[in-house]
Amino acid sequence: MRGKIKINTVVDATSGEVLSQSEQMQNVKYFDEEKGYLFKLNQESIKTFPGCGLPEDLTESETARLYRLSLTMHKGSNLLCYRSGNVTKPMNTARIAGYLRLSTRRTLLFLQNMIHRRIIGRVKLKVGNSQETQYYLNPIYFFCGKWLNVNLYFLFRRDLDKLLPKWVIDRFSAYEKDK
Repeated sequence: MRGKIKINTVVDATSGEVLSQSEQMQNVKYFDEEKGYLFKLNQESIKTFPGCGLPEDLTESETARLYRLSLTMHKGSNLLCYRSGNVTKPMNTARIAGYLRLSTRRTLLFLQNMIHRRIIGRVKLKVGNSQETQYYLNPIYFFCGKWLNVNLYFLFRRDLDKLLPKWVIDRFSAYEKDK
């Protein structure tokens, strides 16, 4: 945890006289056991990070599809999802195909290509008696939120380890040793 001191100064606008001054200690917590690492690459909390662009050999249509998919990400997890009433649900292949206005076959080819390039991650979960597939965008290219959680880290570990500080990698690795 790092501390910062915030100094508030109240100045009379006409005379320039300092009326009051106060100091306030502010603590910045960079790692939270439940939320994960405060992920602010280059100290900017934006959806894309300067210097971490998509691969240059992507076609314009692939880039546009990825951008459109980034608009569906769930905050804090990068899960591709949609709202159904008051419930957030993961987008399956058919839902992604409809959203991108592609055939299922072309969507599957697109997803396989993006998964192979590690731009999109796929997770298969058993929910009751059925299997559900969830898709996540790599936080290096698109990030929604400010906390990089442990699940997203392990899904894209190979890419994130090149950018994250060693102490963060060590903290996330401690989760792996616990299991």
